[in-house]
Amino acid sequence: FSARSGQLAWRHGTGNYVYAAPAVAAVPGMKPAVFIGSYSGQFYALDARSGNVLWSHNAGGKISGAASVIGKAGSLSYAYLAASDRNTPYIIPGEETSDYIATDLESFSNVARARYDFGKETFLGGMLTARTTSTAHNFVGGFDWTYKFWDNYYFGGEMFLSDTKEVNDSTVYSGARSFGSTGYDAKFNGEQFSGTSARVNVQRSTRNYSINAQYFDRSPTFQAQDGFVPGNNLRMAILDQQYTFYPTGAVVDQWTIELNNGLHYNYDGIRKEKWAMPSLFAQLKGQTYITILYFAVNDELYKGVQFDNINRTQLSISTRPSTYLSLFFNGSFGRFIKRTGSPEMGSGHNIGVTAQVRPAAQLEVDLSFSRANLSSVATGDLFYDGYIARTTGIYQFSREMFLRVIGQYDEFSREINLYPLLSYKLSPYTIFYAGSTYTLSDFGEPFGIQKAATQYFVKLQYLIRG
Repeated sequence: FSARSGQLAWRHGTGNYVYAAPAVAAVPGMKPAVFIGSYSGQFYALDARSGNVLWSHNAGGKISGAASVIGKAGSLSYAYLAASDRNTPYIIPGEETSDYIATDLESFSNVARARYDFGKETFLGGMLTARTTSTAHNFVGGFDWTYKFWDNYYFGGEMFLSDTKEVNDSTVYSGARSFGSTGYDAKFNGEQFSGTSARVNVQRSTRNYSINAQYFDRSPTFQAQDGFVPGNNLRMAILDQQYTFYPTGAVVDQWTIELNNGLHYNYDGIRKEKWAMPSLFAQLKGQTYITILYFAVNDELYKGVQFDNINRTQLSISTRPSTYLSLFFNGSFGRFIKRTGSPEMGSGHNIGVTAQVRPAAQLEVDLSFSRANLSSVATGDLFYDGYIARTTGIYQFSREMFLRVIGQYDEFSREINLYPLLSYKLSPYTIFYAGSTYTLSDFGEPFGIQKAATQYFVKLQYLIRG
């Protein structure tokens, strides 16, 4: 929110619950930023002025603690991180899908970062990462920059090079998925290969109008094992334009029209996707926000099947009628690709409704209901239809201790889940957790509902500072 007006300045989704306060800081070499993590496992640095992502990192697990920032005064800032992992995870990015692998391999990681601030939101930075096991490695190095020119123009980007030596043990991962036309594949068979990744963008931003042109280029063999790369083998151009109005009426405080266009090709020159997506955002009086979006053009090549006219509408509404109640609605209606098994065009909807209730200062209750339905466009056959109902209760006994209980029924898997968690914060960097997971499954006749799994755990988080 704007410190001057109290109005919404920007917003950004985190993919899951946020249980800790963000950190706001003007770190040397960066724009003023908001640092925040969520239960999605993703940690973000967001531009405090625009809400744009400056960088993000996947922590590999839920983030429940508050962010902290350590900076260095002066034009040059730098950081170094070293870590050892006894159970090394792997994310193997691909053109249409990525694979996550949990292993018992030991690895050691080094991350070094430096950035020089020239002033006026202009900087040049560099990064080196290295993750090694006894027989394999992944090295990544490159630089990034932002150059501000004239009044409101920015030219930015990044360029990175990776070198990967795979583990030579196909029992760890035996997937035969190929890396484009390079001759390499995802199987852990000891191959060694290099890859490149680049992004450039030109942006102009004013109070009413903004335009952002971006180009992404990521080779089929690029990997960043100490980071998060959701996909590779792509060449993609995106053009986004927004115009914002500030009416003086009694109903609407602000509304924005936006048009997002994109083209996506792979390294073989095959077009994978194109889209044109107009949208409208309105900020109403009384903390009510409405976004409606339409895929006017959406064609995609998926698993060798060409899908055209994947038109659908998305609607998002959030409102806070009182300090005790917040309401949210998200819905998508139209055509979707069924991506499991043999791909096929489907028609249906995804709907989510959430109510956040605060009957007392220490108590918050979230009630959510999501439903998904998809049927074949060609035959009308039902692919799936079901819902997930979820209740989350959080009671804050004190500043140090809280209890969270999640109860959920999943109609798709026919399971009832219960997740209690008790947390006690001894200090900002020392937290004790105790919890459990409890699952009931409906096995049908003659077994009925039976206990399927129970797990108990304790965790102590402690930061040693030198």
